[in-house]
Amino acid sequence: MKRKKLLTLLTAITLATSSVGIISVITTQNVQATKKEYTYYSPISGQVYDANGNAIPNGHVLKTDEYPVASDNSGAFTISTIKGNKYLKIGDNNFLRLDDLVQLTPIGTYVVKNDDTPICNASGSPISKRNTFYKGIKVVAFSISNINSTDYIYIGDGEYVPMSNVELVSSKTKNNSDTSKLSDEFVKPSTISSKPKKKNAKAKKHALIGDKHGIVKHFTVPKSWRRQWFNNGKKSIKLLKYAYNQNEITYGGFYIIGKVKGTNKYPWQKSLTWQDKQFLDGEENIISHCLQAKWKHMYGFKWMMTTGAYTKPSDKNFSAQTCHYENIDGHKILVLFRANHTGKVNRQDFTSKSLSKKYAHHKFPDMHYSSSF
Repeated sequence: MKRKKLLTLLTAITLATSSVGIISVITTQNVQATKKEYTYYSPISGQVYDANGNAIPNGHVLKTDEYPVASDNSGAFTISTIKGNKYLKIGDNNFLRLDDLVQLTPIGTYVVKNDDTPICNASGSPISKRNTFYKGIKVVAFSISNINSTDYIYIGDGEYVPMSNVELVSSKTKNNSDTSKLSDEFVKPSTISSKPKKKNAKAKKHALIGDKHGIVKHFTVPKSWRRQWFNNGKKSIKLLKYAYNQNEITYGGFYIIGKVKGTNKYPWQKSLTWQDKQFLDGEENIISHCLQAKWKHMYGFKWMMTTGAYTKPSDKNFSAQTCHYENIDGHKILVLFRANHTGKVNRQDFTSKSLSKKYAHHKFPDMHYSSSF
């Protein structure tokens, strides 16, 4: 009987967590899961056009966005012909002219060598103290850039990582990147100064070791995200530095999860009996109050991916969130987008009740929406 009640309670917790869109490493550029070849396009002009080739007023995307197109022209982004001109379809009735795009071809995959590796802007300055990679994360590079006499890999979304903090895992034999059209906000690549490793070289895998529950450390929510959010005129979710709450009750803390101390197993590999004990372990209530979180790049944006602390981290078990400013009616407004594991938005929250009523179902041209939105 006790066991039945516990399973019922765990199910209720899972459903409650799912209902707010927060489920729960960094991987970047979601392309490694398939064998298809991809070509990345980035806008020179951010003008968005409709299905007839007409410019959409106030329809613009960021110049730092990337759009992956599969070799067989299938997937989220495809090439279309409108009135004899080639366009990149980025959403329902949203297109970018191919002539307004530059091709970015991945040149290789790198593994991060040091914890707290800074993610920098085009001037070589860290974006923020909190915006960093930790050891063992793999990132895809599009070019090598020299900024202030220091080499960086360009990983997309206007972000760079010092080459001294990464190590080449695998490289592409060809680099067809054409950077001749890039605007001044991009840094043109220089010659690779460091000798690359062999193509088949494997990076030494770094297993993170946590405490007795598998917790390595807190996962930090970006400062601009931390606020009360609203949806359809009502309070929805409040993001904190390391957690979120609703109705002033804290439901989940965000953590980086590793192997359980003293074992060679992750929490989801441990027995159900062991997991039950963590749930009943005094005030900690690890299962109900702890979520694992990671960063992932999709559609040119950085997403916080979350799932349960003791949930096996396969793609389908994650939900995603990203937050950035959008231009609408001539104003910049901050929007929290909440999506499924593929980055298809199913909900968007705003900083005020009035904005959340007015734009709850507005489709922004640089986002991709699920059929249920």
